[in-house]
Amino acid sequence: MSAQKPGLHPRNRHHSRYDLATLCQVNPELRQFLTLTPAGEQSVDFANPLAVKALNKALLAIFTP
Repeated sequence: MSAQKPGLHPRNRHHSRYDLATLCQVNPELRQFLTLTPAGEQSVDFANPLAVKALNKALLAIFTP
């Protein structure tokens, strides 16, 4: 697991990896778009626009008051 993503602002709350378990609890639809990377880590299929939409929906549900 990478400690930090390069190129993001140091105070960006997503500087480390997404908490996919929590995001899937908020939006269960996201679970179908999870995949394993070659390193064996769970990730979202960012090549799929429906996956990105499901991720954004989950993020908005968590971070929108």
